[in-house]
Amino acid sequence: MRVHPAVLRGSARDGGLRRAGGRSLRGGCRGQLSPVHLPALPGPRDLPRLLERASAFVDDLAGLVPRTAALITAAEELLAEADALLRRTAAVVDRVDATREAADVVVASATDPVRRTTALLDQLEPTFADLPALTVRIEEVVPVVAGMDNVSGDLRRLLEIVGQLDELVGHLPGMGRIRKRLEEESAGEQPA
Repeated sequence: MRVHPAVLRGSARDGGLRRAGGRSLRGGCRGQLSPVHLPALPGPRDLPRLLERASAFVDDLAGLVPRTAALITAAEELLAEADALLRRTAAVVDRVDATREAADVVVASATDPVRRTTALLDQLEPTFADLPALTVRIEEVVPVVAGMDNVSGDLRRLLEIVGQLDELVGHLPGMGRIRKRLEEESAGEQPA
């Protein structure tokens, strides 16, 4: 063992350690070294106790082997389940990517119709502004149209009356000549 040059051999009373200045290296002074105590080596009397402790340690280790094997088996099962889960997750991610790509195609194809629809709605906007006035007019016309359900009967009656008047007028003296002249004038106006 090499001794630092600052340490010299001293007396047995201070453990044989002294500084170069002659002061002891033991004690409570600051900067002094403490003695190092090593554990005592077991003797022949300690051998049965050590063998007993070693036997208990080996028994503990032997008990750990099945537990360690079970732990390794459980870890392998967990790894297999994690691997299956990763495969399923990868499949889900692939389907999500395919869905996203399909959605991108749909969005890209819908862009032009949306643009055209927006332009059409912009053109129709003035018409939408006129809708309230148009609604008022329609509300005024609806009662008239609802009352027209009996117009056909009224028109038929009117035609019968006109037919009767035509007969009466046809019997008046001189009406035959007037009728003949009207027919000639109307035939002259029609292109041949």
